[in-house]
Amino acid sequence: MSLEGLQRYLTRYMRDPAMRNACRDPRRRTEVESRFELTDEELSQVRAIDLRYLERAATGIDDERRGKRESEFQRFFAHLPLYTDVDSFFGHFICQHTTGELTRPVEMERFLAFAIRYVSRSSLPAYLIDLARFDYHVVKVAAEPFESEPESRLEALPVDGLEAYHRVSLRRPFRVVQFAHDVYAIARNQPCASCASAQPRQTQLLIQKSSTHYKSSTVHYTSEIPGCNIIDSGLRPIEAVLGTVGPGWVG
Repeated sequence: MSLEGLQRYLTRYMRDPAMRNACRDPRRRTEVESRFELTDEELSQVRAIDLRYLERAATGIDDERRGKRESEFQRFFAHLPLYTDVDSFFGHFICQHTTGELTRPVEMERFLAFAIRYVSRSSLPAYLIDLARFDYHVVKVAAEPFESEPESRLEALPVDGLEAYHRVSLRRPFRVVQFAHDVYAIARNQPCASCASAQPRQTQLLIQKSSTHYKSSTVHYTSEIPGCNIIDSGLRPIEAVLGTVGPGWVG
């Protein structure tokens, strides 16, 4: 068997629960192996592999994937057990994604899409979708690098205040994201059964990479930041004198 063929077989085996279940039955295992069009010699090499070893490796991969997603989507996973079995939920995710890369960006994209479909099709409380999106954006922003600071940046605000010629810019990375619920309030409170009755409330949040905490983000209601509506007005970069200056710089 070529190295590529062996790798393809092993990768699929360790990432596909349905394939593993089939291979536990000798009759079904033969059927699965036939899909790979193996020669007698190649088939002999495959069957010489200890399935117990592969099972342990597969369990390790599944546990690692789950651990990473639970770390990235912490608030979503904190609320999910209120409405569904988390083991079953993640089992469905694993079964639907048995191929492709396992890099963080790819996995986060596919997990968010899966979570949205799952919540919708299972008729779970709609605020869970906003929670998953909230976690996604908070983590993505925190992982992005800071933009370079301009040479004209002031180290401190002028004693006499800002002048019309000053340019105030929020430091990137940041995102302005719309939500159907007040997801920031939900995220800050303890998960409870009453969350299921959360009423829709259009909310816009500014999510910005923290300059003081490693790989974290800060979150603000845009309605509470004077002049923050400029962010969503199409001006890039922001060139306006804000009533208050948040995380950013003045030049």
